[in-house]
Amino acid sequence: MSPRQFKAWMQCATDMRELMFNTKRLIQAVLLALIGGFMFVPQALAYTCTTVTTSSTVTIPNMTVRRDVAVGSVIGTAISTGKISAFNCTDSAPASNDQKIGFKGYGTKSTQINGGNVYRLGPASTGIGYTISAKSDDCSTTLLLSSSNDIAYSCGAVPSLPTQPVAETLIFTFYKIGDVAATSVPAQQLAGLLLLNSAITTQAPESAIMSSAFKVTSLGCTLTNTAISVPMGTVNSSNFSGTSYGSTMSAKAFSIPLTCDSGTAVTMQIDAGASGTVAYKMGVLKLDSATSGTAATGVGLQILRNGSPLVLGTAISIGTPSATGAFDIPLSARYFRSAATVTAGQANASATFTMTYN
Repeated sequence: MSPRQFKAWMQCATDMRELMFNTKRLIQAVLLALIGGFMFVPQALAYTCTTVTTSSTVTIPNMTVRRDVAVGSVIGTAISTGKISAFNCTDSAPASNDQKIGFKGYGTKSTQINGGNVYRLGPASTGIGYTISAKSDDCSTTLLLSSSNDIAYSCGAVPSLPTQPVAETLIFTFYKIGDVAATSVPAQQLAGLLLLNSAITTQAPESAIMSSAFKVTSLGCTLTNTAISVPMGTVNSSNFSGTSYGSTMSAKAFSIPLTCDSGTAVTMQIDAGASGTVAYKMGVLKLDSATSGTAATGVGLQILRNGSPLVLGTAISIGTPSATGAFDIPLSARYFRSAATVTAGQANASATFTMTYN
């Protein structure tokens, strides 16, 4: 190879190296451009939102719960927060590629009723819980919170919810979940409103829903004994005060034992058993058929209150206890002569009593 040819070859090689070098720089430039493009993605998904209502308070009125209300029953009337404008987002491009409005339950989860999570209201002794439902401006249905993670999203939109500010209404329904005791319930967080942007970012802070403090009153009575036996003993017909209709013997005292909450208005009604009455206005029961042997005749059993005949089949006001505790109803029973002729035998009678509390 001549010197001139070598030089030319070297020049060619140099040109090739320069070309390769330039190509490498081009590849680097393309890679940098790609990296820059990926670095730009979070900015494209960014959506500027603010929490405009950080906290709202639901006013819960004082509650009165009857003792005889079954566990699982609704207490009072559901309470709505009204529409809460919780979040506001700018509508400038690029917008979020996905946005959802939701809510979260707080407190101790107790059980489920009608498919909804029930959260305890106040300490365990209140025996009251609540469920949470929600409705948004952009949702057509009301959603009941039932998820195991205590979060539910009412609805969503792509790229973003059309109504700004983003608002939601929560409805709280209260239930009896256990024995109810009179107590003061402090304020607590019931729920929180959530905004999920781009399916990954939850707006902070959430919008907290608080309850006011309130009082719970238990109302009603409990029967200590639901089957009351009154021993009348063995008596002689000569113990009647006379031989005419309406003559009586000495009375035997007994009582209906109650435990009542303070302020409970108690009403009682006594009705004759299957045998019926001799004279209901005079409180006289017919004797039952004998369980062995024969039944006495010419005799009835009279119920008295405060020494006077108690009208059967009629509700009467007993009173209102001023303090929680025992509230026994004193009564008495005596034999009543219903015919001139009296024959010996079993002299049992039965009645039922019904207590009403207000």
